[in-house]
Amino acid sequence: MNLILLLLVGCGIVAALGAGVLILQRRFIPKLQISIRGLLSLVAIVAIILGVTFGYRRNTMAQLTWIPVAKENNVNFFPAAQVQKADDGHFEFIYHARNRSIQHLIAQNNLRNYEVTQEAVRVIANDEQEAHDQLQRIQESDTIVTNSTHSARSKG
Repeated sequence: MNLILLLLVGCGIVAALGAGVLILQRRFIPKLQISIRGLLSLVAIVAIILGVTFGYRRNTMAQLTWIPVAKENNVNFFPAAQVQKADDGHFEFIYHARNRSIQHLIAQNNLRNYEVTQEAVRVIANDEQEAHDQLQRIQESDTIVTNSTHSARSKG
């Protein structure tokens, strides 16, 4: 789609440039004769300049890629949450949001003792079982509900 649009814009610019050259030539320099070959050469030069400019801009711009969460090499982006014992005797885990925002996960699970950093939440619990329960609730609520899943839940 972008290539077609670029071609249409390029053709419009070339047509306008050609018409402008012919009008200027007839009005201000009537004795100067421009051949079709000269006009095509001028159009080719302008097209090359436009192509190089747009090609350079496109290649130097940042290109974003969506990384699916399910890929196995995404451990660096979404490390697995593990309950660990802290130095002060509490249990904690750090959970990185995958499909929902951290604020949504906090509100839905009524977390009390937590810290938020970007798209991760550090949850602190008094005992290990409570930490595991909170982690499981967060993981269950961090899923995208599709229409078929939602309709199956509402029927059951």
